[in-house]
Amino acid sequence: MDAAKTFFLSTELQTIHNECCTTLQYGLKADGNGDNTILKVTFDFGTKGSPSQAAADDWAEQFNTRKNALTSIPNVASLQTITESDSAEHLF
Repeated sequence: MDAAKTFFLSTELQTIHNECCTTLQYGLKADGNGDNTILKVTFDFGTKGSPSQAAADDWAEQFNTRKNALTSIPNVASLQTITESDSAEHLF
């Protein structure tokens, strides 16, 4: 799995995942030929817990801000984002 993460995601993006995501899981998915060539990642965000916490300082926004500041682009032909919490595509 580490080799797949390194191929698809920059070290910087992996760090952002590790530091901002509350739950994080990676999996390999087979392409149309049955080869595991697709990296799938599911993650969610908790909160830092303080009622006075500004939204910009909470984990989800920190993730977005840091990810958008990256200059390296993930090694993917296309990126699909699924935001429905009950999607069958999620790993957890």
